[in-house]
Formats: sequence, C-alpha cells, structure tokens
Amino acid sequence: MVEKRKWAPAVSGKQVHRVVGWKDVGETEGTGIVHIAPGCGKEDFALGKEVGLPPVAPLDESGIYHPGFGALSGKSATSQEVVDFVVNSLKEKGLLFATEMYPHKYPHCWRCKQELLYRLVDEWFINMGPRPTTEGEKETWHPGFRTEVRDTVEKATFLPEELNGKARESDWLRNMGDWMISKKRYWGLALPIWVDHETGEFEVIGSRQELKERAVEGWAEFDGHPPHRPWIDKIKIRSQKTGKLMERIPDVGNPWLVAGIVAFSTMRFRKDPDYWTKWYPADFITESFPGQFRNWFYALLAMSTVMTQGTSKAGTPPFKSLLGHGMVRDQNGEEMHKSKGNSIEFNGAANDGYSLFTERKPKQTVEDQAKKDLPAGFTKCSEDEAIIDGKPQKVVKGFYPPIGADVIRWMYCRTNPVSNINMGPGPADELRAKFILKLWNTYAFFSNYARLDGFDPATPQVPLNDRPDIDRWILSDLQLLIQKAHDAFKSFNVMDFCLEAEKFIDDKVSNWYVRRNRRRFWKSEKGSDKQAAYQTLYTVLTTFTKLIATVVPFMAETMWQNLGVKDTSVHLQDYPKADETLIDRQLSDDMEALLRLVSLGGAARNAAKIKVRQPLAELRVQPINDADRRAVERFADQIQEELNIKRATLHDGAKGSLLKAEVKLNMKTAGPKFGAKLKDVSAALAAADAMKLAEQLRAGPVEMAGVTVEAGDVTINWNASEGWIGIADRGTHVALDTRITPELAREGMARDVIRQVQDLRKNADLQIEDRIVLHLGTDADNLNQAIETHRAYIAAETLTTDWAKNPGGVHSYQRSVATRRVIDDRFAQSAKSKA
Repeated sequence: MVEKRKWAPAVSGKQVHRVVGWKDVGETEGTGIVHIAPGCGKEDFALGKEVGLPPVAPLDESGIYHPGFGALSGKSATSQEVVDFVVNSLKEKGLLFATEMYPHKYPHCWRCKQELLYRLVDEWFINMGPRPTTEGEKETWHPGFRTEVRDTVEKATFLPEELNGKARESDWLRNMGDWMISKKRYWGLALPIWVDHETGEFEVIGSRQELKERAVEGWAEFDGHPPHRPWIDKIKIRSQKTGKLMERIPDVGNPWLVAGIVAFSTMRFRKDPDYWTKWYPADFITESFPGQFRNWFYALLAMSTVMTQGTSKAGTPPFKSLLGHGMVRDQNGEEMHKSKGNSIEFNGAANDGYSLFTERKPKQTVEDQAKKDLPAGFTKCSEDEAIIDGKPQKVVKGFYPPIGADVIRWMYCRTNPVSNINMGPGPADELRAKFILKLWNTYAFFSNYARLDGFDPATPQVPLNDRPDIDRWILSDLQLLIQKAHDAFKSFNVMDFCLEAEKFIDDKVSNWYVRRNRRRFWKSEKGSDKQAAYQTLYTVLTTFTKLIATVVPFMAETMWQNLGVKDTSVHLQDYPKADETLIDRQLSDDMEALLRLVSLGGAARNAAKIKVRQPLAELRVQPINDADRRAVERFADQIQEELNIKRATLHDGAKGSLLKAEVKLNMKTAGPKFGAKLKDVSAALAAADAMKLAEQLRAGPVEMAGVTVEAGDVTINWNASEGWIGIADRGTHVALDTRITPELAREGMARDVIRQVQDLRKNADLQIEDRIVLHLGTDADNLNQAIETHRAYIAAETLTTDWAKNPGGVHSYQRSVATRRVIDDRFAQSAKSKA
C-alpha cells in the first residue's frame, strides 16, 4: 500500500532509520534534533514522503496500540504505563542519557482537556482541480472545480468592505488543497460511498431512489429510516464493474457538508423546484469570519456551484450579501472560557445577573483579591469552587448585576463587525452612560414637564415657520437621521445608524436642544413658544423611538407606551420616512458648525484652565468655510451664552492669520520611522514655512528631505497673541481672550454664588418650580460688591422672590461661603493681570 501510493519504498521503518536534515528544525531553538514519526503527524508525514521514510501507524481510533507492537500492543498511548515501559526499555539497552521533567506545550482537546494523539488515516477528498498559476503580474485560473467556485464567489457581496471578504475567499480557493469531506465519527451525514474492499473500486450513489434500485441487501431494514447509521450501513449494492458486493464506507461527512447544503435541503430543491427557484438565493447571511472562509462560507459557495448547474440559477451564489464579523471577548480583549472564569452567560447578562471568577490566592482576603483581580462592578464576592483544567479548584467569585438585553443588543449593533466585541461590566457601563441613560434622561425630562403642564400631543401644531431656528434645526436633523437609518439598514450597515443615533441623542438632543431650551419648558406662562418646544421634542422622541425599536425593542416599547400611545405597540408602527419639507440643509450645516465652534471654544477654556462660570470678553473665529462664518453671524448670541463670553466676532484671514503655527517632530513616531534621516527632516522642518506646512499636512502627507512626513509625525502648536489662547481644527481658528477685568471677575463671583444656592436647593429637595427667600451675607468687600451688582441676576437664576435681611427660619438651609478665599485670590490675580 505504501509503495502503491508513492509514500515510500517497500522497506521497513527499521531499515531506513536514519538522521535527515529538515528546514523546520534548526540550531537556534531547542536541541536542534526532533524525532520523526511519519505515521503520526502532518509535517512528519510530508517529510517522510519527501525523503522516503515509510509511515508507521501504530494506533487505532481509541489511541490503543495495534497488535504487532510487542509489549505495547493493547496499551493506551496516553497511559503512564507506556511512558514507564519506554524509559525502562531504554535503560536496559543502555541508550538512556537522562530523564527530567520540563514544561512542554502540547495540543489538548478543548472540551475534555486530554492530550491529542495524531495518527495516519484514510480520508475522502473532492478533487478541486489545478491551482492558478502566475506569470509576471498575470494570474491564470485553469478549468476545474476550483475556478468554477471562484466564479461564483465573484458574484456575491461580502460585507463589511474592510473585511475584504471576496479577496479572502478567493485566496483560500487559490491555496487550498483538495477538499477533505470525511470524518471518523459515528453520528453525522453518512457519506453515500460504497466500496469494494478487495479491488478498492468505489461508487457514489446520487439519491435515495438510486440506492433503492441498486440495493441487493438491507433495503427492508433501512426503509422508513433517515439516511444515517446504523440503518444505511445495512445496505449492500453490487459493483457494476466487478459484480462483487460493495459496502458503505464507515465515514460520515464533514459537518460543513450539512451546513453547506442548507440552501437546497431546506427549500424543496428536489421535491418542488419552482418553490426553490422562488426563494433562492438568500438575501443575507452572517457568521463569524475568522474560520468560516474555509468552512461554512466556502461550503455554501462550493455546493451551490455544483447544485445550480442545469437550472435557471446556474452559477448564482446561495446568498446575495454576506456579513462577516469578529468574536466576542471579555472586557480585556481575551478569549472567554468557562474554565478561565471570564465567560459571561447570556441569560444571566440579560436578566438575572452573572458571575466571574479567578483562581484563589490564599495570601489575600477574598474582598482584596476580588477588587484586584476581577472587573469592577461586582455587588458581592465570595470564595467558591470551580473546575479548572478538569480539576476542582478554589476560586474567588464576583456577582454582577445584569447588563440588560437592550444594552447587549446595542453593543453588538454599534460595533464595527470587523472588530471583536469586548463584553463585560466596564464596556457595558460605558455604553449605558454614553447612550442609554442620555436617551432615558431626555425622555424623563420631557415626561416630567409634559405631565406638570398637561401637554396634549393632539393640540394643533405650531406652524414650522413660527418656530425658532433650534426647533427647525432638530427636526431637520431628525429627517437626516431617518434617511441614514434607511440607507444603513438597506446596506446591512447597522453600525452606521447606531453611531449616528448616539451622536444625535448625545450631541444634539441632550447636550444642545434640551439644555438650550430648558427655560422654554420652565416658563410658567403657556404660549405658542412653549407649545412649540413640547411639540418639537415630542416629535423627536416618538420618531426616534420607532427608529431604534428594531435594535432595543424593550426600552423602545416602554418609552412608546409612556409617551401617550398606550393602546398600540411601537413594533406595529410603520418605520419612519423622512419628510423632505422639514429638511433645511443650510440650517443643519450652520448648526453643525455652531456645535463645533462651541466645542473649540470650550477646548480653549480648558487649555487656559478657566472655568465656564468665569465670564470672558471675546472669542474670535477665523472660519474655513461659509458654514462656520454663517454660524458666527447667525448664532453669535448662542456662542456667547454657551462659552460665557461677551462677544463672538469674525476675523478676516486676509488681514493675517489669527493664529501662528509652530511645527515640531513627534519623536515617538518620527524617531523610529526616519532613523538616519531624522536630522535632515528636522532641519527641513525648521526651515519650512510653519503655516504653509501645517496647511499642507492637513491635506495629506508631505515630502521632506527625501522622506514622506505625515500628520502623525509632527505636533502642531497654535499660538495666539499675548493674553489670548488659540485652538485650530480642520482649518478653522478660534482665539479666546483670557484677560479678566475686575468687572468680569465680579460677575464670575456672582455665578459661583448661584452655584452654591442651587446646591442648597438640591439639598433641600426643592422642586424645579419652587420659589425661595434668600439671604446672602459676607464680610468680603469684593464678594459683597459682586452680589450687589448682580442681585437681580442671582434672584432670577435661583427663583428668589424675596431677600431676607437675616438668615434663619423654620425651613432654612445655610451654607458658609467656603470659596471666599478662592474668589478673592482670583480677583487679585485678574486685577494684577490687567495692570
């Protein structure tokens, strides 16, 4: 058999026993010597074929030595008895140099943790035909099954694009050997191959009807059963070439054969071709991509290539679009394993809570070890026992509250499918705070005020033209979000929609629309402006609830029911469609620019370490585009309020740049990247026009001193005039006047007082609409002057209806002004700065 299959000459292993050179073994690792067992390893077998070493296959399916191997016959290859026998035999022969225990990586079964044994077996393959050849830059695919499958691959859509799935599948086809379709198991798809064991001749049976016609034994025992073992093994057929009886091979099919035929087996391909034609191919399939390009994806494509031949769907892939995705890891990015203690069970994560554990360290208390070794967020911890590597061991276990089904669903949908998902209490809490709670708090804000004011959504709508810019803007951006949702779902790009939805709620609705409009909801009188605010936010919330219902169904249903539509379900509503009449592109662009300018102004304040409560004189903007310019002209009042500045003005770049650039090498990236060229690049950088270079780097890489310099290779500092601080982003410059006059300092003190009073209101559990009597007293002249100057402003902000000359009373709440020295110091510093 060995000689017939051209594995090796017809000689014994003892005759050819020798030392051979091998490219996979060298002197730089280990001893530089390994023993070769061509019958017990893939690489060993390949080397044996190359140098003529006959494969010796001593083990049966259970890892037991076959008869003919002397004292080893009948023994398990994994038993200690075999180890002892081999060691003692070498000792007796005087061939043992030494024995010692040392760590050695060896593959184990991922289920039972036992050592794996390798053995040479016969398997069944489908001939894939020749591999493509390359001549120069031209690649040629030759006629054969491999090329036919590749042609099918070319007609399918693989998502996401970053995955480059079509290229991955083609690369697998380009390099794979013949397709192994058999498995040495009992359960599984019984391969319909009958063989004549004497001659080796075999036949493949194509259908149950054909098998019935060919059967000469066993049909009665098989009839009425599915084509599985043991019933199908009863059937024998007669060889059409030799006339001898043929038996079915004991092998079953690779599981991917079963998975790959689903597009035909589940859609009546043989029984009802018209039905199959109606539903073939599937619109969409999805599965983890790391291994499926050579497993399920490949099996689907290969089998559809064969099965569609001769039909109206010839060469049609079994799916129109395939979405490949990464894996779920723990919150540190490590693989989840039950025995490792970092695996999160879904039902517990969704509903009841879950536990994580780590191996017990006896020198630490349970609580100390839990805090150190387990993710934060557990509600209790305890010592317990778990099975690790097949053995019971002491562990420290932490118990965590449920993450929630909606949070899990949103986390899956918002993640780029190419990336792995890091799942755990940390990422869940971060997402909950970033989106879920922001949305819920916005909904709660609306619900509370709508209830107090008796808002009725059925009241006639305030005309759009009578609503302020901010209402028309949020409704315009809502329509753009609806368009984004339709585009994203149609292209199976749910992530795009989810990220845009997060931005919509966080940046636009919660942090801008609601915050900017609080006073419209607070005002006591009921006018059209207040009604417009309610109607606008109600439209936003109900529409947004319908948009997200497919992703977070439970939260969406709760919100929908409580927004006044209790008799219906959000899941029975039509999906929103964009109202083109509500879209104002210029307004949306201008407001987007406004939000960016406010963000830049806030960054300038942070860089200057001046809190927003301290008023400043001016913000100047040098715009890069019309939207930035219009934002300053149209919304200067909002910029002033948001940044607490007295003026927001435009700077004409034609009269000179508002900021000056300073470009330096980022040594963390530039050093390793440029190496010997570093000095030359540094010199070229110093000689360049910094402003011009900054503009060029914003557009793309720049060639300098013979190398390519990218934006990440440098740091750009933007310097403003003395007393100002500057920030630049995408060509727009903003400069903030950081000089604080005595008048500005006193106003800042007044705002500090307001914050103290608001804290007292909160501690007193006052409602938002409750009015107060206020007493303020201080022996600090500067602070007293600030209070007197801004008395009306303080009263309006704190809902003060009367001023008390003396503190006290039955329901009084008091606080000493602990910030006095800080305020006095700030005033002194600002006065000195001005002088």
